[in-house]
Amino acid sequence: MADTILIDTWGWLTLNDAGERRHQEVAAFYRTLLKQKTLIYTTTFILDETFTLFFKHLNPHKAQQAMLQLSDAFSTEQITTIDRRGQRIAAKQDRFWVAPSQSSVKTMTLSRQVYI
Repeated sequence: MADTILIDTWGWLTLNDAGERRHQEVAAFYRTLLKQKTLIYTTTFILDETFTLFFKHLNPHKAQQAMLQLSDAFSTEQITTIDRRGQRIAAKQDRFWVAPSQSSVKTMTLSRQVYI
């Protein structure tokens, strides 16, 4: 298994929507990633789209719950968000900070990774 992965909108949506055809498969894969301590990356654009689609595809209560669960996941060091400038954003003590550019993931590096 890859030691890093980029999860896109479809991956987050399918993970949180039990009505999606491949939900069980994606949920099992996500649990494997967590168990194997795979570093998970996503972008602020992906999260923006994901949160919007949560409220389009799920009932309001489930959408809010999915959004909060996903937001809470970013309090761990295993999941990292990359902003539009390619800088890493990490949650630290309930505040967000932007890490220096040299610690960000470069697009070319991501091209070798597995996407869900």
